[in-house]
Amino acid sequence: LLFCKNYFQCYSYFRVRYIPTLNDDYRLGYSDRQVKDAIRAQISKHAHIRDPRVIDILAHRAEIELEEVKFSATPSHTLYNVLFPENLCPKPTDFLSNTIDDKNLSRFRELCNEWWKEDGVFRLLLSMNQLRIPWIRENVMLHRLKTVSFDSERAPLRGVSILDVGCGGGFLSEALARIGATVTGLDAEEQNIQVARIHQTFDKSIEKNLNYVCGTVEKFLTEGIERFDVLVASEVVEHVNHVPQFVKSCIDIVKPGGLLFFTTINRTFLSWLLGIQVAEKVLSLVPKGVHEWKKFVPPDDLRSLLESNNCKVQMISGMLPNPFTNHWCWTKLQEVNYALYAIKNNP
Repeated sequence: LLFCKNYFQCYSYFRVRYIPTLNDDYRLGYSDRQVKDAIRAQISKHAHIRDPRVIDILAHRAEIELEEVKFSATPSHTLYNVLFPENLCPKPTDFLSNTIDDKNLSRFRELCNEWWKEDGVFRLLLSMNQLRIPWIRENVMLHRLKTVSFDSERAPLRGVSILDVGCGGGFLSEALARIGATVTGLDAEEQNIQVARIHQTFDKSIEKNLNYVCGTVEKFLTEGIERFDVLVASEVVEHVNHVPQFVKSCIDIVKPGGLLFFTTINRTFLSWLLGIQVAEKVLSLVPKGVHEWKKFVPPDDLRSLLESNNCKVQMISGMLPNPFTNHWCWTKLQEVNYALYAIKNNP
């Protein structure tokens, strides 16, 4: 306890004294000098000003204004894309798959045989069902109380159509199907879908209400698929390109009044330390190389994307794993893992 107390005191001291306010607010992942130079470059480019003294004054004003508005007007991913356009993914020629990260997808392809191993690299993701299933079940039931009566306690989500985006080996899809939901598991990697289909055959009770499809949300939208009551994207957002378009596609495929559930990782120093350095490289709790810190999404950014696309966020809460007992719990700390759910407003 004394070590933890001293560690967090040092961490707080470091944040206050050495991390610039602008970087701290927006989590840009660059040095103070790099951010200042990027702001100056944008002013010089778009204001057509060459006098370095004037540029310095305007850059200083811009920093102050950005610090004041924070996320209320400018989500960090927007500012990051403006200041560092060279890091943007090239515009794809195939708009149906432009949110797929091919490098990340190939890494999961290598791990496809690890999905259902109890002591495998995905064991922490499987144990996350301890939180995910009750969370989704209770909120869907609460939302449906006004319109639907439940058939039984064993199948409380009977009649609810759910799209599980990035279903992987089917951890979440199977569990949701067992409580009555009609589930479509969607994944861009064909080998993941094959693993999920094979494992589904071990449980005949979910044979009729669980279907797996290899594809993307964007492709689903073009095929005229009937919209879903609920969409779940658990531990997916941090693996895609073009997060704004991915989130918008997720919203578009949900019925008005439907629910969207997300779990993902915040972009903070603590998430870099615990989520990558410790979880991947020290304890091997998650596969090495599947996460990139700069692709993590702060909760304020995800909230902004949802609310700018006609959704209302209902809850944001932190999630904390115990790697030694393989259990999860809810927490106020949102610096690493967090969960969010929103309602799509009626037009």
